[in-house]
Amino acid sequence: MFPLGLFRHFPALSILSVHGGPCLGAEPSDATARQAIAPQLAAFAVEVIQCDHLALFGAVPHLASIPAVKCREPHIDLMRILLDHLYGPLELGVMLPTYWENEIEVAFSAPKSERLRVFVEDSTRIQSDWPRDIVFAPDLAERVTALRLTASLAYLVPLFAELPTCTTLSLQVGNKDDLLGLPPATLALPALKSVVVRSRAEHVPVIISAETLREFLVCLVGTRTVQPTLHIEDSLVLTGDSAALMRDYAVERAH
Repeated sequence: MFPLGLFRHFPALSILSVHGGPCLGAEPSDATARQAIAPQLAAFAVEVIQCDHLALFGAVPHLASIPAVKCREPHIDLMRILLDHLYGPLELGVMLPTYWENEIEVAFSAPKSERLRVFVEDSTRIQSDWPRDIVFAPDLAERVTALRLTASLAYLVPLFAELPTCTTLSLQVGNKDDLLGLPPATLALPALKSVVVRSRAEHVPVIISAETLREFLVCLVGTRTVQPTLHIEDSLVLTGDSAALMRDYAVERAH
């Protein structure tokens, strides 16, 4: 059981991460007393898979007010609860974590309210048992104005719903091989205006072929009467003939 008395002993606590083995929830505690002594957390993360997530998160004071909340393989009902904390336009990220290549992070952020909700899923589970109806619920999908996607996860595109108000796509490339696996479907982004391509590691340059990038983008976003502007970050180095890429997109170097 998670010891809620922890808050009493650390009244200035701002970041809390819970790791370990099975967790049945939180120890019983008087709700009024718990609210009175609890600090306002800035970030709360639960990295426990075998856990009664609803009991544990339900016992955390001021949960809706915590700016950043993260949960590994969350219960479906918990996902609904955490996503209900987000108001206004949303940014969606479907990315590989920096250090764990066998996991996928699905992150929703609400810039206006400065709220972030992150779900970490096993990469095998996300293909067979992903709660697509929650992640792409109509009331969420219609509010997504920006999408961040790791290029090597493009195989997940068939699971995506239409994002009708998404104007910006940010594509993160780890290495040149990330672009070799072409997306099996095209993202439905009818309002797309800008595509940003950057290296996953901010300070590590990635060398990619202009021809390969163009082929990947054609599969990912399709061809349009008015193509989006293509911003290429300085962390990417283009090689080869970029004439076709320049012809299809208004290419800019972003800083």
